[in-house]
Amino acid sequence: MLLLISSLFSLIVGTILGLAQTRIKRLLAYSTISHLGFILLALAINTEQSVDSFIFYIIQYSLTNLNIFLIILALGFILNKQGSIRKNYSMGMNSINIYLFDFDVRYLYNYKGLLFSNPILSFSFVICLFSMAGIPPLLGFFSKQFVLLAAIESGY
Repeated sequence: MLLLISSLFSLIVGTILGLAQTRIKRLLAYSTISHLGFILLALAINTEQSVDSFIFYIIQYSLTNLNIFLIILALGFILNKQGSIRKNYSMGMNSINIYLFDFDVRYLYNYKGLLFSNPILSFSFVICLFSMAGIPPLLGFFSKQFVLLAAIESGY
C-alpha cells in the first residue's frame, strides 16, 4: 500500500511541478520523478505481467533519457560554435590565457529556431521528448500502457 501511495504522490508532484519549469534539466528532473511513479506502480502490483512491464519500462526509460542528454550535449556544442571563452589572467608580470568551455544550454527558449539550423538533431530531440511524454506511436507510450494494463488487470 505504501508503494501505491508513493507512486500516486510521485506522479502528481512530478507532473505538476514539471509544468512550471523553464530550465531543461529541471524539467527532465521532474519528468524523472513522474516516471518513478510508473516504476513504483509496476513494483507495487507484484505480478508476472507487472514485472515484465517494469523491466520494459526501465530499459525504455534508460535509453530515451540517455539519448535526450546526449542530444542536449550535442545541441549545446552546436549552439556555442565558438566553443570557448577566452579569459586572460594577469599575475604580476605574467599573463595566462585560459580557455573555458561552456556547452551548457540551460533554458528552454535557447532551443528556439533550432529546427532551421540543425533539423536532424532537432527532430531527434522532439521524438525523444514525445516518447518520454508517452505520445502513442512511440516506445514511451507502450511502456506506460503495459504498466497501466498490468494495474488494471490486477484490480488497481
